[in-house]
Amino acid sequence: MSNTGKVFSGFLEFIRATAIVLVVAFVLRAYAVQPFIVDGQSMEPNLHTSDYILVEKFSYYLRAPQSGDVIVFRAPERPDYNYVKRVIAGPGDRVEIKNGNVYVNGSRLKESYIPTGEPTFVSGTLDINYHKTMSTDQYFVLGDNRNSSSDSRDWGPVPKVNIVGRAWVTVYPLRDFGGVMHAQPQPVK
Repeated sequence: MSNTGKVFSGFLEFIRATAIVLVVAFVLRAYAVQPFIVDGQSMEPNLHTSDYILVEKFSYYLRAPQSGDVIVFRAPERPDYNYVKRVIAGPGDRVEIKNGNVYVNGSRLKESYIPTGEPTFVSGTLDINYHKTMSTDQYFVLGDNRNSSSDSRDWGPVPKVNIVGRAWVTVYPLRDFGGVMHAQPQPVK
């Protein structure tokens, strides 16, 4: 084989390998894992502005989102914008917020992902009374930093079709590297 033939054959092999890599990357991003950058303080102290997170999509093909999952979703009022929040309640659950406490199906929640001593809400504008039962495809979400979060209190439940996936791991900055804390809110006893 001539040098020109070897170069052309090598070029074709490079094009084929590149095409395979692009197809695999597209399939992985569309159905398995997608990167996102956190924008804002609404999930502090668990996620911070500019944290680079990976969101896995596959598990929600097998099961529904659960209370305590940190999810990325298209905002109901701005479908071109992605939010990251924690699921507090799912389909059929009744959510109440009164006197600064969150209740699901009549039980006040203890939220272990909010640091001890931190108020769930502050008095004032966040000390609202809210009552809503989720329909069969709705999820009630809140930011962990309730003082700096636009969430279901403001614009209502998130439809299931808006959910992109479950926040899986923080990959950057390296000091924050690790799995995203998924903790189910528990009733206070």
